[in-house]
Amino acid sequence: MKVKKQYYKDLNLLRLIACIAIFLYHINILKSGYLAVCVFFVLSGYLAVLSAFQKEHFSIRNYYIERIKKVYFPLVVVVFLTIFVVSFFPSIHWLNLKPEATSVLFGYNNFWQIKASLNYFTQDIQSPFIHFWYIAILMQFELIFPFFFLLLKKIGNKFNKTISCAVPFLLGLFSFLFFYSTSLTGVKMIAYYNTFSRIFSLLFGVGLGFIHKYFGPQIVNVTRKKAHYKKFIYINLFFMVVFFVVSPANSIFEPLNMFIVSYLTCKFIDYATLNTKKRYTTTEKRIETLSKFSYEFYLCQYPIIFLFKNVSLNAFVKIVFIFLLTILIAILIKIIFEFIKQQYSKKENTFFTRLKGCFVLVFFFCVAFGAYRYCVAKDYTKELKNLEQELAQNETILAQKQEEYLLKQQEENQKWEEVLSSLENNQQNLEESVKNLSVVGIGDSVMLGALPNLYEEFPNSYFDAKISRQIMEAKDILLDLKEKNRLGESIIINLGANGNCSLDCEKEILDLCQDSEVFWLTVTNEEKVNINNHLPILATQYKNLHIIDWNYLSKGHKDYFYADGIHLTETGKKAYTQTIYDYLYNVYLNKFEIRKQEILNEHEKEVKNKISFYGSTLLLNAYKNLLDVFPNARYVLDKDYQFESLKNTITKDIEEGKITHNVVLALDKNINLSWENYQELINLCNQYELYIVSTAAEIDLNSLANDNVHIVDFSKIIEDKSYYLADQEHLNAFANELLTNMLKESLNQE
Repeated sequence: MKVKKQYYKDLNLLRLIACIAIFLYHINILKSGYLAVCVFFVLSGYLAVLSAFQKEHFSIRNYYIERIKKVYFPLVVVVFLTIFVVSFFPSIHWLNLKPEATSVLFGYNNFWQIKASLNYFTQDIQSPFIHFWYIAILMQFELIFPFFFLLLKKIGNKFNKTISCAVPFLLGLFSFLFFYSTSLTGVKMIAYYNTFSRIFSLLFGVGLGFIHKYFGPQIVNVTRKKAHYKKFIYINLFFMVVFFVVSPANSIFEPLNMFIVSYLTCKFIDYATLNTKKRYTTTEKRIETLSKFSYEFYLCQYPIIFLFKNVSLNAFVKIVFIFLLTILIAILIKIIFEFIKQQYSKKENTFFTRLKGCFVLVFFFCVAFGAYRYCVAKDYTKELKNLEQELAQNETILAQKQEEYLLKQQEENQKWEEVLSSLENNQQNLEESVKNLSVVGIGDSVMLGALPNLYEEFPNSYFDAKISRQIMEAKDILLDLKEKNRLGESIIINLGANGNCSLDCEKEILDLCQDSEVFWLTVTNEEKVNINNHLPILATQYKNLHIIDWNYLSKGHKDYFYADGIHLTETGKKAYTQTIYDYLYNVYLNKFEIRKQEILNEHEKEVKNKISFYGSTLLLNAYKNLLDVFPNARYVLDKDYQFESLKNTITKDIEEGKITHNVVLALDKNINLSWENYQELINLCNQYELYIVSTAAEIDLNSLANDNVHIVDFSKIIEDKSYYLADQEHLNAFANELLTNMLKESLNQE
C-alpha cells in the first residue's frame, strides 16, 4: 500500500520568516534573530519524521543518500567555493582555514568552535564559517535519526504509541535542562554550541511528528475552522517575531526564550497541518519559491558577509549588495544541482543544455580549485597551541616576577632606609668613634710629655714615646708592631725634633704604614733639623699621609711651650692633644663625607637605571627575551590595555611612587592610540625618561621627541608580515629579538 505524501504549504512562510530573521541577525540588525535557529531545528526534526513515515519502506541507506544530496553536497560546494574566492584576496588572513573547514566537512564544527573559543555573540567576523555550527548539529542529528526513528516506530507499533511520542519530549526536556544549567555557569560557548544542549528543539520536532502520525494535531475542534486556525497561525508568528526583536543575546532569559520559540514553532506546525489544500494563491507560490532556497541562502550568507567585511561602502548599500548576492548565489547553487539531477534523468543534448553544462563545469572547476587550496593549506593548530602555551607561561612567569619585584623593592627600600639611618648615626657618633680609634703613636719627648692627655683622649690607643728619639728608630718600632699585628687604623708620628733622616729613610717608614692613616706632626725647631719641608714632598707620594702642622698652629702661643720652644706646658699639652684629635676628626669626617656621597651617588645611579615597562601583547610575547636583558625591570603588562586603562595605571603608579626613572611604553598598533593620546601620556611622564615604541607608521611620533622623550621606531617591523607568526597578530622569535635589541640599545643596557 502506497503511503500518501503530505505537504503543508503554510510551513513555507515559517521557513522564510526564520531565514530572514537569521540573516538580519548576521548583519547586526535584528539583535535576537539567532532565536530563529530553534525554528529550523524544530522544523528539521518534524519534517524528518513526516518524510520517514511517508515512505512505504524506510531505508537507512536511502535516507543517508537523500540527506547527502540535499544537505551535504550543497555544504561541500559552499565550503570549497568560499575557499576558492578567498584565495584571491591576499589581504584576508583566514588563519584557521584548514582545521575549521575540516570541522565543517566532517560535521563537528560546533565542537571545534567551542575548542577555538569563538563567541558567536560578539559578531567579530574572523571566519566565513562561523554559522556552520548549526549545520554540524543538524548533520549529527541526521546521522542518528534513522536508528532513533526506527526504534520509536517499533515501540509505537508493537507496544505503546504514547511512549514513542513521550520519549523525544522527555529527552528534549533533559537537553533543555542541561542547556539551562550550563548557561547559569557562565560557559556560554558550551551552552550555545554543544549538541547535547541544543538538540532539545530537534527532539521536540521529532516528538511532534510522532504525535501527528499517531494522534493527529493537538488542536481543539473550535479552532479547526479555516477562519480560526489562520488567526492562530498569525498570532504564533507575531509572537515569534516579537521574540526575534526584543530578546537580547547573553541575557539570563536566553534559554527560556529558546524554549518558548521552540514551543511556538510546534504550535505553528500544529495549526499549519490543518491546511492541506493543494491549490496555491499567488502569494503562497512566491513564498514557496523563496523558501525552497532557504537552506542555500543560509549556507551562503556568512561567507559573503565575511568577504564584504573590509569593503568601504555605505552601510545600507553594503547590506543591499550582501542580500542580493546571497540570493543570487543561493539560487545559482540550487539551479546547478537541479540541472545535474535533470541531466542524470533525462540526458538531453541541446545547445542550451551544452551551454549550461559548460557553465556547470566552470562552476565545479572553481569548487575543485577550492578543494585543492583546502588540501594544500597548512594547519597552524599545533603552532598556535604552542603560542598559546608560551603566552600562558609568560603570564605565569610575569605574575611570579611581579611578586618577586615587589618583595625585592621592599627589601631594597628597607635596606636603603637602614643605610641612611646608619649614615646619620655614624655622623652623629663620629666624635665618639674617633675617640675610640685604636691609635698608635710614635714620638719623642714632646709626645712623651703629653701622654696622659693623649691616653685620656684616645683610651684604646698605644703610644711609644722616648726622650731624644731619632726618626730612624721608628722603623724598628713599626716592624715590631706589624709583626705583632698591632698597627692600628691610625698612626701618629711626632719625630724629627732630635734630627732628620733622608727621604728614603722616611719612605721606608711610610711603606710600613701603607694600610693605615698616618698623621705626622711638624716640629717647632725646623731651622735646626730641616724636617718639615720633607713632609709635603712625601704627601704627594703617599695618599695616606696627613700633615698636622703643629709648627704653624702653635706659633704665637708662648704659653704652649717652655723656654726651649719645643716641650709643652700643661696648656700646650691640652692644645697639642686637641690639635691631634681635631685633625683626626676632620680627616675621618672628610672620609665619611666622601663615602656618604659615594653611597648616595651609587643609589642615585641605581634609581636612574631602573626601568618600568608598560605594554600589551607586544611585550608579553617578547617577555622572555626582555627578561634576559632587563631582569631587574618592572613589568606592567596587560593584553587588554586601552588608552584610558593605561593612563589610569600610570597615574596610580606615579601617585604611589611605584614608577621608575625610565619608562617604556610598547603597545600593539590595534589599540589605536592617537597622536593626542601619546601627547597626554608624555605630559603625564614629564618627570621621567620616557621611551615610546612606535608601532603605527601613520602616526609621526618623532615630532614628540625631546630631552626626556625617546622614540624607538618599530613601525617598519610591525608593517612587515614576514615578522609575524601564522595568526598575523603575534610577532615571531626573530622580531621579538629585534625589539629587545632595539630597546637594549635605546636604554644603553650593556
